[in-house]
Amino acid sequence: MEGDPQVNMSDRDREPLPDPDVRRERERETLYEGAISAIRGVLNTRGLTQAEVAKRMGVTPGRVSHLMSGRRNVTLTALADMAWALGMRVELRLEAIEDLASTPALHDRPITSS
Repeated sequence: MEGDPQVNMSDRDREPLPDPDVRRERERETLYEGAISAIRGVLNTRGLTQAEVAKRMGVTPGRVSHLMSGRRNVTLTALADMAWALGMRVELRLEAIEDLASTPALHDRPITSS
């Protein structure tokens, strides 16, 4: 399949982080990096430039550059628009964090598969 639609955490992201703010930021970075990596993979596979994607989206090349660079928070709408411009769809999957220490969900009941 073109690009990798799933966001997979690297070993670096599985290291225990006791500070809740650092852990939250790491989760955000992991999601963002995975999404942008998937979009880049499709661009590379299809030989498209950011300018071509911008034209398809009806935005400036600068807007796409900002979204792809990490200098701007990517909204779900922007991600969906980029995927649509590539003839793709975004699918999200929630995955339980193994170590809930220092998360607000520490005492929540575990979610089990049906």
